[in-house]
Amino acid sequence: MASLPQRLGRAAARALALTVRLGLSAALIAGHLNLHFPEAGTSSPESVAPDIPAQLHYLRAALDDGAAADMQGWFPEGYAFTWALYGLTHVQVGLRRPLADPARAAAAVEARVALDALESPAGRAPFLATERPPLGTFYLGWSNWLRGGLLLLLGPDARPRADVERFAATCATIARALETQGPYPPSYPGQAWPADAVVAAASLRLHDTLFPPRYAAPLARWLAAVDAARDEHGLIPHSAHGRGGGTPARGSSQALILRFLYEIDPDRARVDYRTFRQRHVTTVGLFPAIREYALGLAGEGDVDSGPLVGGASAPAMVVGMGTAQYFGDRALADPLLHTLEFVGFPLPFGGKRYAFGLLPVGDAFLAWSKTARPFTRPASKDTWSAVVSTGYRLPWHGLLLLLMALVWLGPVRRWLRGR
Repeated sequence: MASLPQRLGRAAARALALTVRLGLSAALIAGHLNLHFPEAGTSSPESVAPDIPAQLHYLRAALDDGAAADMQGWFPEGYAFTWALYGLTHVQVGLRRPLADPARAAAAVEARVALDALESPAGRAPFLATERPPLGTFYLGWSNWLRGGLLLLLGPDARPRADVERFAATCATIARALETQGPYPPSYPGQAWPADAVVAAASLRLHDTLFPPRYAAPLARWLAAVDAARDEHGLIPHSAHGRGGGTPARGSSQALILRFLYEIDPDRARVDYRTFRQRHVTTVGLFPAIREYALGLAGEGDVDSGPLVGGASAPAMVVGMGTAQYFGDRALADPLLHTLEFVGFPLPFGGKRYAFGLLPVGDAFLAWSKTARPFTRPASKDTWSAVVSTGYRLPWHGLLLLLMALVWLGPVRRWLRGR
């Protein structure tokens, strides 16, 4: 007969094995649910998915704990992106509420916190005041887009004069840079990124939405310069060299460019989006995906694209989910949303976080994309062809069920032998 310590040891081992099996089972059940939740259409320009408050709760806690500074260690815009996207998500959520709704006022408070962080010494530190334009196109564009979004959220009767003047002055600086330094003024010394210039230019269109128009002619000239420097397939390039030329379009930057180009000129943007969809939207396995390099081309991943899986870029897919909503492309946005929920393995503890909360800037991008909503015009109502079949989830459900069966195979066999 086994001694008491031996019996206790066996009981502890059985309890541990049961705990592990229950944990694995919970993870597999979550995988099943993540292929369907949030439901299609709950993240759209008209509505907000029910998990967004939990995402924002996690992000605010992470930011208060220094997440933006941590992200700065990953790439040069880590601090600025994390705060800017957090603030812009609150703007997008608040714009879905009536002007007098307290929830809209609360969203404006959080957007202000984000703008203050972006304009703090830590927010400005990576950018040079001596650059032309001062602080560079990336910083000017994103900070001005957030400030303009806050002014839009507050409404005409509650806009602080200082913010209005600051927004107008930055718009003037951006317009001068676009006129005098080519279509893509630098973000850093000797480095020009078209995506940054498109964000900056979009803030000029936002100015003309909020206030008496003054930038229609400069934007028309800028668009003509952009059209004169497109890549061989007619898309805006990934990087720029001087006043023309550059590297071909890539998925991660093009997904971002198209979202802001829609704010500036939706007709141009639709043409580009069709080309982007033809050349970059594909499937990896059974999942929808956005390739970093166009179909037929190959390349390495980098800080912009992240590691490539089957040629697909996770940042391109995250940003592309929101961009697809701008163009009314539920055929791409919904399966991308469910794919990201599935592979991101979100955890609900202390707010909703993805990938175990290892990359808060990724959570910020997801929240911003899930709540995507144009500032200057309604989202498109176009219809688009399917990217994946309606049954694309079924093999993944089958795989998850198989794994569940393997987890419980041992206990079931022992139970059957003991009957």
